[in-house]
Amino acid sequence: MKPKFYDSRNMIKRARHTKLEIKTTEGGGRFLAGYASTFESPEEYDDYGDIFNSKSYDAFVEEFNKGNAKVVMLSQHNDTIPIGLWTAFKVDDKGLWAEGEIANTRAGDDMVELVNKGIVDSLSVGLVDVLYRDLEEMTEWGYPVREITRAKPIEVSPVTFPANEHAKI
Repeated sequence: MKPKFYDSRNMIKRARHTKLEIKTTEGGGRFLAGYASTFESPEEYDDYGDIFNSKSYDAFVEEFNKGNAKVVMLSQHNDTIPIGLWTAFKVDDKGLWAEGEIANTRAGDDMVELVNKGIVDSLSVGLVDVLYRDLEEMTEWGYPVREITRAKPIEVSPVTFPANEHAKI
């Protein structure tokens, strides 16, 4: 099956997440954890008309766990503002769980402050290597809902405005 890539009416970045928190270790490291992507029904499509199936991240997680993938943490998808690195991913019944460490930089400090104040309260995924299939269900704007069957995150960002309305902390 040849990969289908997003057309011009879509961005590659997708948001699917629900919980986010920052923890500090005794050594001063700051860790962020939450759902980078969730599995929803066709009726709960995101702002781009997408849902992710429960197998969409399996190949990625396998490669990540072998050390064959690196996923950066950006601030608001801005590739000029890296703020950390994601250190663990797992798939469960709810979605793709991510854990990462926020760097001790000015941008990292700013993100910690924004998350702690509830200003930034979601995660959003930047994807490549995406496969999808159109479903019979239609979005409110008249396009088929797309079920993502394979996706590889290259970055996951804490964001203010996620594509998924359920993407709140």
